[in-house]
Amino acid sequence: MRTTIVDGTRFRCPSYLVRAGTGWQVHLPGSASIYFADGRHGGTGPAYEAAFKALREASKGLKLQPRFARAEIATKKTRTGIPGVSLRKSERGNRIMQYSFAIAVPGLPVRTLYIGTANTAPARYAEKQKEAARIRAAMVRKALAARD
Repeated sequence: MRTTIVDGTRFRCPSYLVRAGTGWQVHLPGSASIYFADGRHGGTGPAYEAAFKALREASKGLKLQPRFARAEIATKKTRTGIPGVSLRKSERGNRIMQYSFAIAVPGLPVRTLYIGTANTAPARYAEKQKEAARIRAAMVRKALAARD
């Protein structure tokens, strides 16, 4: 579950509840957004409580599934062929470029899969790409199981 820090206070933000400007917004799939302004509810905390309560009430009886990317974003700079997996380049030690995949699934920590250095990465890329796809699929299954 994501968290948002507002004025030094940490708020837990389940799916479909986000911080929007100076208030909280509940947006369930297939319905209009509901906005809870801090000023109208007497502050950030009370507005959060009202939004959280509205989310619970509105989602009763609905089977909400987390949304996982099914395709890469069109604006992704370096395409990997796998949604939720990005290529990272970093310079380590004596200026040797190293490559790795960052595998992200909502609700779980980002996992890093080392590919290799500038010399070894091209030969290992395809193998590591398949491994990253397997890891992401396992992470999605784990995230789904944790929400049930």
